[in-house]
Amino acid sequence: MISTSRRAFLTATLAAACGRSLPALADPPPLRFGITPVIPDDRARFLNAWSVWLAGQLGRPVVFVERPRYREILDLLLRGQIDLAWICGYPYVQHRASLTLLAVPRFRDQTLYQSYLIVAADGTARSLADLEGGLFAWADPDSNSGWLYPNYALVQLQERPKVFFARTFFTWAHRKVLEAVAAGLAQGGAVDGYVWETVQRLQPNLTEKTRIVEKSPEFGFPPLVARREAAEPQKSAAAHPEQIESLLHLDLLELEVGYGLIPLVDEEQQGNLLERIRSIRRQFALEMGFIVSPLRVRDNLQLKPGEYRFLIKNNEVARGEMMLGYCLALNPGEVKNVIEGIPTQEPAFQLPALWISEKRKDEAQFAGYTVVDISTIIATHLTEVIRSHAQELLSRQDVQKLLDHLAQSYPKSVDELTPNLLSLGVIQRVLQNLLKERVSIRDLLTIVETLADYGPITKDPDILTEYVRQKLARSILKQYETLEGVLPLVTLDQHLEDILREGIQKMDQTAYLSLEPSLAQRILISINQTLEKIVHLNYQPIILCSPPIRRHLKKLLDRFMPQVVVISHNELTAQSKIQSLGTVTINQ
Repeated sequence: MISTSRRAFLTATLAAACGRSLPALADPPPLRFGITPVIPDDRARFLNAWSVWLAGQLGRPVVFVERPRYREILDLLLRGQIDLAWICGYPYVQHRASLTLLAVPRFRDQTLYQSYLIVAADGTARSLADLEGGLFAWADPDSNSGWLYPNYALVQLQERPKVFFARTFFTWAHRKVLEAVAAGLAQGGAVDGYVWETVQRLQPNLTEKTRIVEKSPEFGFPPLVARREAAEPQKSAAAHPEQIESLLHLDLLELEVGYGLIPLVDEEQQGNLLERIRSIRRQFALEMGFIVSPLRVRDNLQLKPGEYRFLIKNNEVARGEMMLGYCLALNPGEVKNVIEGIPTQEPAFQLPALWISEKRKDEAQFAGYTVVDISTIIATHLTEVIRSHAQELLSRQDVQKLLDHLAQSYPKSVDELTPNLLSLGVIQRVLQNLLKERVSIRDLLTIVETLADYGPITKDPDILTEYVRQKLARSILKQYETLEGVLPLVTLDQHLEDILREGIQKMDQTAYLSLEPSLAQRILISINQTLEKIVHLNYQPIILCSPPIRRHLKKLLDRFMPQVVVISHNELTAQSKIQSLGTVTINQ
């Protein structure tokens, strides 16, 4: 935590440094203050209070811009996207020619601090040399105390990190290094001394699980800096306009990981998850027919060490938590000997599973379990997230790129369809409807030509989708056929078909299914009971119905049983071999 004296010193220097460079404005723009996770306790509350206090002292709003890494903060500063930053002495020395020193905080009335090498309190290590062959936690590759000094200490031992340690990983926060060592995720780590001392005062139960085995010489405290050009008084703010537009960017698809999973996405630490992600994007392009936007991967210090989550347009859609150092064992139904493990659920499909230590992997496989590592689990979960949300990932720009690519080989087909016959938005809706039901759009030529055939008749994307599905029938049915080419399915009795058909209400150019809630519930229960009778056969649940009600029945089921596939009679081909597994009925 920043002491009162440090706050006062920072404020006085900020007022002097920032006040001289500001033009006279009635409504001054906010001061953008870049900071990494250096506040050890209750960061949100402290930063909010500090910004209010600084704003009162400086006469202008103060906005903290947080990033997990010194490198990110420094890049923002050098590009002029923030006004000043609190960085470590190491990057300051590296870029001193481009930076101006504004202030150096005081800690215990000194502008000095140390690096602490810490180990688990109950461990046997008494020095850095005792950590050979262990796991070691770094804070940040641009940190004096959390990277540079421990590397220097290893040089004194004539050792290199990659050889000396069995494995290392970055936590991107000094407090997280302390937590990793305290929790046993690492045998040792390097932290800022002032962070360790502050946490000891605020949470002694955490630091008592660690032990300091070495302290570095004293270094100059991490400084507060600004870009040299921005700090020169003769430069006006007009010469460096605020780049607010960069803040508007929204990543389409993101993966956030806890610090314990960072080695999986760091190729310098032999992480293979990024390569798996690239393979998933290639495979999805082959199977579903469009290229998913690049996945933004970042660490999130608010997540648990083994936790991860997927976001679409900054909204969480899925998450999971891994047990570091463990593998997941799944029972495919042919297990010879049951093994002991920690019960859990596989995150993508919610299948029952066991966490087992990596040492027991061979034992579990010999017993008949399917054993997967953490990278495979996350990659599988990502694949399912993309499949489940593909329609949200397909933008108009993506559609235009697909059409432009098709036009290189079939220009007449594309020219006939758009923009005169159907708008780009209608085409996008049709493709999204297909993807929502996991229908590949790779045969784009057939889709485009079908839309061109029926575009003069209707502009309703839902009706157009039904016409396209009929043309894609072979590829739709193929994925559900057995090895013998048989299509197992469930049908609806005529009375239920009539009820659904009569429930379709037409208004203007749209139609929707309107049923009494009690009737809808009875229909859903009847469908569920029929499908439960065949679940032991391990078939994909498929319902066959008449064309007019297909899309309405599917929309009804999507809210309660999204895994159920609904096809119409018009989607059956002359070659289709049907096996009826049952009929859904409802009492009159």
